Amino acid sequence: MTTTATRTAGAAQGWVLERGAQLVEDGVRFCVWAPGARSVAVRIEGDAGEREHALARDERGVWSGLVHDAHAGSDYRFV
Repeated sequence: MTTTATRTAGAAQGWVLERGAQLVEDGVRFCVWAPGARSVAVRIEGDAGEREHALARDERGVWSGLVHDAHAGSDYRFV
């Protein structure tokens, strides 16, 4: 799993973007900034094959979602 990197994005607007994968109590939270994208999903690859989970967009162009069946060590990519 990729470690989440915290970056200051939109510093003039005063917001901080945590992006990548963040291990949380009930799964993994995925987050990516893609303001020009029409849709974003995260593809989890594992023994059971590939699974895609659609992410939701906020007003700043940040796409995020919680994937309950992902865990530390899961291979993933944004698509």
